[in-house]
Amino acid sequence: MPDSRYVDAEISRLSADDPPDTDLIGKYQALSQQLKTIQTLTDEQAQLKAEIRQYPQRQEALNTQIQQVRSLDLFNIASLRGYDDLSRRLAGLRAAVSDWRATVKTNADNLKQLEASRLTLPKEIAALNSQIDDVVLSNNGDKNALPQWLALANRQHLMLEKGLLILKQQSLDAREAVLKLEQQLLSTRIQLASPIRITLQNRLAQVEQDSARALIEQATELESLYGGDGSGDASGEGSEGTETGSDMDADTRKDIASSQKLAKELEHVLVDIEKTRRKSQQFEMERQLLSDEQRLIKDNLAWLRQSTAFGASLRAQLQRLPQRIGDTNVPDAIAQSHIRIYEISQMRTRIATEQATSPVPTEAALAADPQLNARYHVHTFRGQLLVRLGEEYDKLIVELGRLQVVKTVSGGNRQRARFLA
Repeated sequence: MPDSRYVDAEISRLSADDPPDTDLIGKYQALSQQLKTIQTLTDEQAQLKAEIRQYPQRQEALNTQIQQVRSLDLFNIASLRGYDDLSRRLAGLRAAVSDWRATVKTNADNLKQLEASRLTLPKEIAALNSQIDDVVLSNNGDKNALPQWLALANRQHLMLEKGLLILKQQSLDAREAVLKLEQQLLSTRIQLASPIRITLQNRLAQVEQDSARALIEQATELESLYGGDGSGDASGEGSEGTETGSDMDADTRKDIASSQKLAKELEHVLVDIEKTRRKSQQFEMERQLLSDEQRLIKDNLAWLRQSTAFGASLRAQLQRLPQRIGDTNVPDAIAQSHIRIYEISQMRTRIATEQATSPVPTEAALAADPQLNARYHVHTFRGQLLVRLGEEYDKLIVELGRLQVVKTVSGGNRQRARFLA
């Protein structure tokens, strides 16, 4: 049988004839296609054989990973303390869990296909045997070269396809064993990641809260240090406080009152962030539980439907699932947070403009003028509060967005679970 280069050369030569023999060209083109398919199947066989030879090592490696799963770098969080380290590790862990869950789903589908292959592969191999016999019988007496080449190419194609299916059949147990080990490893990782992620979130929240609490305490200290009662009275009356506070100008009083309000707002935003994170955790746990139950139901749906008593009970439970999930005000909360970030940015712009047009007082000037000292420190601190408050609103928007995604996915799972009934 000729190689591909000879066949392609013949196609080019015949195509140059005038008029070209289209029937003969078509046969050579069919032979060319068969030769390409033969090469593809040969490569697939070689690749599958190489994979089969690697199965024992893969099983050993997976068993080792399962035994040492707790030593995964992602799970080593004992030394993490700072906000950046904690947030990076939390983001990495979330991404890893998402990938692991996607792989678990893919592997589950592959295991189903392997199980189905135990029934389909013998039938496909038998069908190919029949086709191979037909090719040999129908072309046995034909002495013309091209028809013989076509028959030989077709037979070789079928033989390679049969060999590939036999390899797949022989390696079913090994492939299934590897997939099950991968599932065990991934499931263990996901199970271990859940409490670690909660610990990271709690540590991160604590770091954020400690830092913000320092600002909140500083706002209270400023109010006590520079007098004023924190009421925001711009007239300068009714505030005795310290010696500096008694003569404090109206703008400084306004800044102290504004700082007090911003500090309280910062405290509320921190609480909202923590509440949103906990809601996301709750919905994520419910979503995963429902997803696992739904997969189990799907896998056993035929049996469940045949069981009258159990099937009726199951359908009743699924129908009782709520069609919609509460907390529908998440989009409104996101919108309000964006509006507040815009308002904060406007205040920061005004502060920046004022600072650009006013000279920075020297240490000597601040020491000589108590009112200037109070005004400068209160004004500077208010700017710091605005920066931090804007950052916390950004974090709140991220957490609200994550909550909205988890809720949407969880709601979709609930609807699909109801449809199973």
